[in-house]
Amino acid sequence: MFRRPEGYLIHTYVSNYQYVFLKETAAAQRMSVEGMLTAAAELLVGTDDEGSGYHIPESLGRIADRVLEVRGSTLKDFRRQCLVSIRTNTIGSDRIAAFMEKHGIASAREFLRRVVLFFLEARYLIYRKEVELDEDDLPEEEETDWEETMYSQYQKRDFAISTYNY
Repeated sequence: MFRRPEGYLIHTYVSNYQYVFLKETAAAQRMSVEGMLTAAAELLVGTDDEGSGYHIPESLGRIADRVLEVRGSTLKDFRRQCLVSIRTNTIGSDRIAAFMEKHGIASAREFLRRVVLFFLEARYLIYRKEVELDEDDLPEEEETDWEETMYSQYQKRDFAISTYNY
């Protein structure tokens, strides 16, 4: 039975061991565990969005595929010890619901458990230095026009002068 995420928070439990890794990584990134997992959820949902501006390195795409190939529940990998949550308002409940339905994820809690598994496996690879950017992984940068940049800076300065000088 498929249940849509309700509210703007999704909660689930993780083991103390998993929580230590999440908290350690969040502290190193100067983020909250909730904010970090929300970003991971957005990345995981973004793996399905073709042409949405998300660029997912191939190695992270393979991790996402492995996590999403699991049929049924991942509850056996978790213990009911520490509560974690993500905010759905940055991703969008509709996008999460469509993602869950596409991949056969039955509940919002199960979705969050998949996010945690995705994040923990990706973190492990990144710390082992196995995830490196290839040339194709970087988005192409447009060369900035220095005249346009200078013009923009002058506009900002003129605006500030006109605002603060009566």
